[in-house]
Amino acid sequence: QLTTSGMNEITVSYLGLSTRLYVNVTSSALENYTWSQIRTMLVNGTLGSTVSVGATKTIKLSTNEIIELQLASINDGTGAAGQYYPNGTADFISVELLPDLHTINSTNTNVGGWNDSEIRTYLNSTVYPTLPSDLKSVIVEKTHMRTAGNKSTSLVSANDKLWLPTTYEMFGENSQDYLDDADHNNHYAIFPDSASRIKYRKAAPTSARYWWLSSPQIINSSFFACVNSPGNISYGSPTYSYGVVLGLRIG
Repeated sequence: QLTTSGMNEITVSYLGLSTRLYVNVTSSALENYTWSQIRTMLVNGTLGSTVSVGATKTIKLSTNEIIELQLASINDGTGAAGQYYPNGTADFISVELLPDLHTINSTNTNVGGWNDSEIRTYLNSTVYPTLPSDLKSVIVEKTHMRTAGNKSTSLVSANDKLWLPTTYEMFGENSQDYLDDADHNNHYAIFPDSASRIKYRKAAPTSARYWWLSSPQIINSSFFACVNSPGNISYGSPTYSYGVVLGLRIG
């Protein structure tokens, strides 16, 4: 029996053969509280003793879609990126992809990066109004840093109520293609490996999808990062229609 919240590794053996599986175990305790109560526990510093990171809470959009939000971090303002994950806030990322696939931009460019992207406008102008009012009442803007696009290595900030995670938040490391450094990003512990990053749409729960991240590549003026269907880092033209997660912060 699995009793620990978060990603659990289990080994299944049969007739001398074995394989490893990863099962995401979440606490149902979060479902027992309103968003206002969750915020109060968060501000009082008691949320972490009530539920574990990885716990989920279901919401219903005004468009009638059901979305499951997963507690990605209870922020304490410490560490190199502490000011970007301030005390008394918590980040949530949707377990499922949004029902509709979406492009980042209508043209093949990453110029302007996340800040000037069409998907940023889509999330904050089109998706945000569909959230339930009790959730919207506790959402706070997240200040986050990414490179500026167009091969720039300069980091620029953005303030958003809804957002896509960065490569560093997903993978906890940088590569020659991305510079979302640890001074401005924390790695979400609910994504320890490729299996934990595989995501689906509810409309097609057996078909894992590529899904977008918000980090532009710095080696070209076109591509953005994404997570591929096996859960590894990849990239794509912003004109491709990939899956979209909801990222939001309460506080």
